[in-house]
Amino acid sequence: MVTCKKIWWLIKHGQKWLKPEHRSAKIMMFYKSARVEYHPVGVVGAIVPWNYPFHNVFNPLSAAIYSGNAIVIKVSEHASWSFLYYGRIIKAALKSVGAPEHLVQIVTGYAEAGNALVTSGVNKLIFVGSTEIGKKVMQAAAQNLTPVVLELGGKDAFIICDDANLAETIPTAMKGAFFSCGQNCAGAERFFVQEAVYDDFVNQVAEVTKRMRQGPALGGGPIDCGAMCMPGLAEKVADLVDDAVQHGAKVLAGGNVVQHPSGGQFFAPTMLVNITSEMRIWREEVFGPVLAVMKFRTDAEAVALANDCPFGLGSTVCSSNKARANAIAHQLQVPMLPVQQTCHSFFVLIRSLHDQLLYVAWPVCYHHVL
Repeated sequence: MVTCKKIWWLIKHGQKWLKPEHRSAKIMMFYKSARVEYHPVGVVGAIVPWNYPFHNVFNPLSAAIYSGNAIVIKVSEHASWSFLYYGRIIKAALKSVGAPEHLVQIVTGYAEAGNALVTSGVNKLIFVGSTEIGKKVMQAAAQNLTPVVLELGGKDAFIICDDANLAETIPTAMKGAFFSCGQNCAGAERFFVQEAVYDDFVNQVAEVTKRMRQGPALGGGPIDCGAMCMPGLAEKVADLVDDAVQHGAKVLAGGNVVQHPSGGQFFAPTMLVNITSEMRIWREEVFGPVLAVMKFRTDAEAVALANDCPFGLGSTVCSSNKARANAIAHQLQVPMLPVQQTCHSFFVLIRSLHDQLLYVAWPVCYHHVL
């Protein structure tokens, strides 16, 4: 649904953002006029992760093709099977409008395939993945001076003020932590709750978390939280939880690897309290079903805690006072941020799509003598 909404946005607004823009030539060149035109960059390369295979392919593809480019997409080796199906959709769509069928290429493979794409001489590169691999991508791309756009994960803050409506906020908070078993780049991982509502929030969330049903998504009955997808990820989450407990955190729900009858890789939906900045879980991306809670007193303290993190992908602020929520939001060091009791907003969609279009179109400046 999100992917379809982005395609709809491109169709409705794309031409507006790519049309030539007239600019002032300033006083030193008062005898000239100036305009900016956006031209296709050529061939775009994209390396995308495994967690949302449909969206991760069509997100860079739609912006690149709409802007007049070709694109080569290297998909994750952990989700290669799905792209046989997506590839047929893409070829059928291109054929239906008379576009060259080779305009979009999908590449499978391991690190060597990714490195080959990065060093191939593509005109622009998009990488979505871990910080560690992102550094290697930038280093390799620098050999050809290839421009790179990086999205390197997140550790979103979720701030709950004392005037927030907990009946509306708690379901949203739990969705932010446990949706897709926490395997989201823009998932909420750090929950800052004001002291006046802290006990109510913690008690209610812990009770619901303990009752969450877990199992395979294609199993026989309804579930609330599925499995971990990547090999070893459940053990990595367990290491972060164990380290937090050793440094004083308290587990109110879950906290352990689950031996499920299906044989899958499961980590129990987990709630932690008494989190401090000395713990690894404060700074490392969990990418698992862990809701870690910290208490704050003032709005200024909430801002300071939220900004004390090397990640900065997104955050959420919950307050019944819109002016207060906006004041907090404007101080957070993140590029996208909804306020009130929602996890997503149209503002976020517009910003990210607008930026994606400009990532794959060169701005060319012209000056003309009047």
